Amino acid sequence: MSRKLLTLTIFIIAMVSLIGPASASDATIQIKTEPFARLAIYLDGEHIGSTFNVIEGIAPGTYELTIRDKKANRYVPITKTITIEEGMDYFEIVDVQRQGLLTINSYPSEAEIYIDGELLETGYTNVSVDLPAGVHNIEVNKDGYYSANQTVNMSENFPGSMIVKEIELTLEKMPEDIEQSTPATETTTDEITTDANASKQTPGFTALVAIALIGITSILTRKREH
Repeated sequence: MSRKLLTLTIFIIAMVSLIGPASASDATIQIKTEPFARLAIYLDGEHIGSTFNVIEGIAPGTYELTIRDKKANRYVPITKTITIEEGMDYFEIVDVQRQGLLTINSYPSEAEIYIDGELLETGYTNVSVDLPAGVHNIEVNKDGYYSANQTVNMSENFPGSMIVKEIELTLEKMPEDIEQSTPATETTTDEITTDANASKQTPGFTALVAIALIGITSILTRKREH
């Protein structure tokens, strides 16, 4: 055997020894959806294939699995943590929920949005949001205005279609604050005491009558003595 042939043989044996065990340890993933939907599958953010297909060559480990619509947000994304073991054939059936795109406008704009009682923290009106299929209550609030709300049914137009809807809410301005009249002054106990003391210090009608009576009595007494 020539030296070149021997070297090539050793190289091939070495490659087989390296590749063989690694391939044996790899796993497969297959995910189906209910109802049927062809969605993209991601492991740790890397696109590896789509639902209903068998995806091979998955190394053992713990991953963040994401299942979502790659082209449009027709379905609510699913994110979960999975652990793949050596040589495992990972299989799962997941329930997926339809969703659509709702545009929420208001006049005036830049009002807070509440969806089913929960504040939308990603923005104000006028904005478009992904919303699961079903009936939802939309409420908008803005300082100085009465709140406005509307119920919207995010049902699909026909199977496989994208749910797209738009609503507009008009906020009624609150009246300006009316200046409150000055309340009547209440008389306190201290004021009553002060007034009583003042009446004692200043001669009133009763005191004048008493002085007059004393004077008349004095005159009558002098006349009797004479």
